[in-house]
Amino acid sequence: GLDTARVFVRDPAGRVLEDEPPGRGPRLDDPIVERLRTVDYLSLRDHPGVAETETGSHLIDTLGLEYLLPMLVEGEIVAVLGVGTPHGGEPLTTEDLDLLISLCRHAAVAFEGARLYSAVQEKVREVEALKEFNESILESSRVGILVADSGGRVVGVNRAFEVLYGAGRDQILGQSLSQVMPAGVFA
Repeated sequence: GLDTARVFVRDPAGRVLEDEPPGRGPRLDDPIVERLRTVDYLSLRDHPGVAETETGSHLIDTLGLEYLLPMLVEGEIVAVLGVGTPHGGEPLTTEDLDLLISLCRHAAVAFEGARLYSAVQEKVREVEALKEFNESILESSRVGILVADSGGRVVGVNRAFEVLYGAGRDQILGQSLSQVMPAGVFA
């Protein structure tokens, strides 16, 4: 087994790779992270100059990581897997790295799916809030408002229209415009 493994996930703003518990994850524009866009993995100690950078030093010395493996979707980093050395202290074998690379490719799709699902949920909440806001405006209007669909069926009315028409919503909704409005109104 490995001494250490950490997953850094792109934050919603797309600037930082965050880990749990929250720590000092690398920025997406960090040169070390930028290198991950073009390789299957990065050996932190073996790559020239990495250990001397602030980010490299933090990843190696503080977090105990030896390798970074990108999780890419359409060339964009959605997450990074950081792993330490195996318990014996030997470097990872080619087979180990191939397995981790494969794992990261599959995990990248899952991370991106989760991110997209969250984005869709947020958009649904926004649309529902706008709908409620618009309905409250229509409902509070003192002008009678009737809403019909493209087939001429009544799909909404406000309180002022109920008073004007002399009937409740449940009696008006679903009727055709010709049943609700006086003859000649749409002529």
